Amino acid sequence: MTGEIHRLIVLLSVAFVLGIVAAHTARAEGTSSETPGSPRLVAYYAGWATYSGRDIAHIDAGRLTHLIYAFANIGADGRIAVGDPTIDTLKLFPGWSVSDPFFGNFGELYKLKQRYPHLKVLIAVGGWSWSGRFSDVALTEESRRRFAESVVDFVVRFQFDGVDIDWEYPVSGGLATNARRPEDKQNFTLLMEELRRRLDAQGEKDGKRYLLSFAGAAGSYYTNNIELDRLHPLVDFINLMTYDLTGPWEPVTGLNSPLSRRPGAPQQPGWAIEDAVQLYRSYGVPAEKINVGVPFYGYRFEGVTGQNNGLFQPYREGAAVPYYTVQRLVESGEFTRYWHADAQVPYLFDGSTFISYDDAESMAAKARFVREAGLGG
Repeated sequence: MTGEIHRLIVLLSVAFVLGIVAAHTARAEGTSSETPGSPRLVAYYAGWATYSGRDIAHIDAGRLTHLIYAFANIGADGRIAVGDPTIDTLKLFPGWSVSDPFFGNFGELYKLKQRYPHLKVLIAVGGWSWSGRFSDVALTEESRRRFAESVVDFVVRFQFDGVDIDWEYPVSGGLATNARRPEDKQNFTLLMEELRRRLDAQGEKDGKRYLLSFAGAAGSYYTNNIELDRLHPLVDFINLMTYDLTGPWEPVTGLNSPLSRRPGAPQQPGWAIEDAVQLYRSYGVPAEKINVGVPFYGYRFEGVTGQNNGLFQPYREGAAVPYYTVQRLVESGEFTRYWHADAQVPYLFDGSTFISYDDAESMAAKARFVREAGLGG
């Protein structure tokens, strides 16, 4: 299975965001996200989760510092566009009022911020499905100006605290229909410089700092195609995609988000969280600007042989599985839970089905790593 297909599977199956909210129970409510040196707890909320009843109003945002809404799109005119108007700006949720500044999920985010004044809310642009026009908007000085101005207007209009750029991916990768150019490497930097200038100028008018971040893939295939040494000074933080490190696009079963490198696995940057962090640090990225991404979903592999408890074995088919489904399987007693001491993650096996996932123990190990390495969150 190609990397393009697996990314689509992940995005279609991301029902894990509310799990992020529930899991970080150690965070004290009301802590300011702007305190220097304090850890960040950043969650992505996928807009389509609303269709399955996982509404923004259910989020206990007292346990978060930042919430990123995924995704806004890019219009044919090269400006930021509402991704799904039905749920983003039009849906009337319980308790709506004609006096609300706007409706839909954006209105619910506004209300969430009223309940949790410390919370910073960003709009993510692009993602797997909507990165097709990034190369075009980054191409010229005029196209960058047009896009950046539209982003600032969007952020101010819907009262976001900043923007997260999720370009998948500059130069190569992503959907086959995406525009892509070799000069994306330099143009990505120029686009982020323009966004930084425009956001800072607006911030001077409004008396606040608007945040700028981007989602970065966990491998040299990505860092070779961007100017990371020039990008990191422009952003407030980088959301490292340290998940999908292996999955059903590989010929054998593997671990979704191992903390440490696994014996016998290919020795390459990004093969484990520690490798990905070291890769970004090698470009001069300050530790405090790196947010380690953790998945609240796993991968299920069917038709697996019984050798090695199903790990690193051929399989018939595989797909993503949300954490709440994994939790039910754990509680059913039908699977045996194994712990990979080197990778610091669990997996399940019942003799023919193998599941790679994260649980409280592996999340605690990753949290310790973040603290000990002085990372951002």
